[in-house]
Amino acid sequence: MPHCYSPAARALRRERAIIRGFLTPAPSLDHRWVAAPVGLHGRVKSIVKSLEMHHSHNELNGFACHHARSATLTAKKMGRLLPVDTESALLAHRAANHAKHNWTCSAGVDPLQLADPWCRVPVSSHCSPPEVDPWKDFRPTSAPRSARGTVGAGIDARFDRIEK
Repeated sequence: MPHCYSPAARALRRERAIIRGFLTPAPSLDHRWVAAPVGLHGRVKSIVKSLEMHHSHNELNGFACHHARSATLTAKKMGRLLPVDTESALLAHRAANHAKHNWTCSAGVDPLQLADPWCRVPVSSHCSPPEVDPWKDFRPTSAPRSARGTVGAGIDARFDRIEK
């Protein structure tokens, strides 16, 4: 065919690309490639590492744990993980949590998080404090009607029913 390399030239080019590392073998059939933006590549890698460990620890335990750290600590408690492996897994899970939950100011500021008294991210790490407290009108409505206005009244009533 015109404008194409000969089969021999194509074979040489392919061999040279393999030697120089431009072509690598595909992973096994039970793997798939995931495309991620360049800025999220490192985050995705740490999350995948944590997920792989979570899966292997669930397999070691013989049952599934909802949280990755729980699966790791359960495997350690059952004597199926060495302390060194436990520490490296916990570090991987911490890195994955950091990748999922810690964002810089360029992603924008969440005013609910800034005013949240239980938020573990210091306010100084955010761009600017909120102008208005978004929690000022919050009133919890999930408590039973009998417990509204009194702390613990609903809990005491439930325990009284159990004891009888």
